Amino acid sequence: MACMNKGWEILSGKIKSLLKRKKGIENRDNSIAERWEILSGKNNWEGFFGLRSSTIPHSPWPNVSVGLDKNNPYKYDITKYVCAASDVPSKTQKVKESTWIGFVGVATDEGKVALGRREILIAWRGTRRGSEWNDDCENSLVQPTEIFGEKTNNILVHKVGEENFKEAYTLQILRISNASDPVPKLPERGLIDGFANDRRVYEDVGFELSIDTTKSKYLKKDVDGHILEVYLHGTAGTQGAKGEFKLEINRDIALKNKADDVLKDEYGVPVSWCIEKNKGMVQQEDGSWILMDHEDYDTYFLP
Repeated sequence: MACMNKGWEILSGKIKSLLKRKKGIENRDNSIAERWEILSGKNNWEGFFGLRSSTIPHSPWPNVSVGLDKNNPYKYDITKYVCAASDVPSKTQKVKESTWIGFVGVATDEGKVALGRREILIAWRGTRRGSEWNDDCENSLVQPTEIFGEKTNNILVHKVGEENFKEAYTLQILRISNASDPVPKLPERGLIDGFANDRRVYEDVGFELSIDTTKSKYLKKDVDGHILEVYLHGTAGTQGAKGEFKLEINRDIALKNKADDVLKDEYGVPVSWCIEKNKGMVQQEDGSWILMDHEDYDTYFLP
């Protein structure tokens, strides 16, 4: 009887293995596909260090202007691009500089298997151009009608992002802040019309993971803590606020220098090694050169 039971266990295991291969289940990353609700904040990201395998694969998407990783099982189809315009200072007139800032991606059938659900991903890149940084410095609050228009009668009366919003939001939000990054600390507290006490122009919401990339042995001193690749590096190696730094995710450190100069020289990785041919300048039939930094695609335009 014992031999029969053992034989049945072996046969049963082979049948299950065959069914998995037919369904494509063997491609599932169990840490993501079977726990996607937890990874999406169902328990407010308790025990975050076990969730890094979900955070790291998503994070390169906002930086597609620098490049995407190959051999990534989390496949998406890009359905829309988002473009916006920023002001370019001019002596004669204000010029609008239009550029793409993000996109909408929908998980493919293959990606659905790896992720455990049909995920819709909305990603936008970071601030890179000088005109964009100028716009970022414009943090004064404005009336809702300037955002939504005069004819919108059913909008909330409170200003977007202040304390009432913090109390009302129902989304699951995960934000990561680097100790060496000054941006999350801005704008500083100050007086706001209608309030007697100093307060921030906006309030942070969601679960915060604090990292400190100055603990990394791979990075140079005084590295810009706001760089996306620095954030990915810090997330992959953080051991908690009081812990040291140890990489837990197998992510190529050469990516840190893809568009920046952050790795120590001893690792032998060239600085800003990803360079577009002629920096996007394309020669025309008449011999002139113009910047061709976009392709034809469906877009959403933001003012």
